[in-house]
Amino acid sequence: MGEIKSAIELAMERTKGLVMDDQEKQRAAARELGSRISGLLRRYLEEMIDSDDFQKEYEKVDGVRSQKIELLLDAALTEFDSSDNSEKVFDILSFVGGVVNGRLQREVEDLRSDFHQKIKAEADGVKREVILRLEKMGISGSAVEPNATEWDEWKTAVDQTKSLFKIRLNEWKNKIRQA
Repeated sequence: MGEIKSAIELAMERTKGLVMDDQEKQRAAARELGSRISGLLRRYLEEMIDSDDFQKEYEKVDGVRSQKIELLLDAALTEFDSSDNSEKVFDILSFVGGVVNGRLQREVEDLRSDFHQKIKAEADGVKREVILRLEKMGISGSAVEPNATEWDEWKTAVDQTKSLFKIRLNEWKNKIRQA
């Protein structure tokens, strides 16, 4: 009568000659590092951890420093495009700038300030447009205070501003790479 083998034994027999070469091991390690960095960033952005905990956990992540920085920058800049929480993304970029070079941290803080000024100017412009549009419809008065963030013009203005700043942030990212 034949021998009955467990699923584990069958799997072991089939994979007996399979081994990972160095490139496969490096790719697997890079994927693992990317997952850890992305997960850490996600937890910070969703306010599961604060900035101090983020920094402590980031330092504990095993990996080549330059690779960790590159992965964190890529993930943060992707979040900048898709997230409404640009403040936390700038916090991460400031952290990276501080890790690499204090001058680069100051540059990203200047970018943050410019971004906030531009967003405020856009909000004021959208409010003016909405008030004018409402006045044409016969709606006016001191109690009329439009919520600019709910109008399509606001979303368009924010997207345009983010696109402009994404270019500037990518230039900053290139400086990080060269530092």
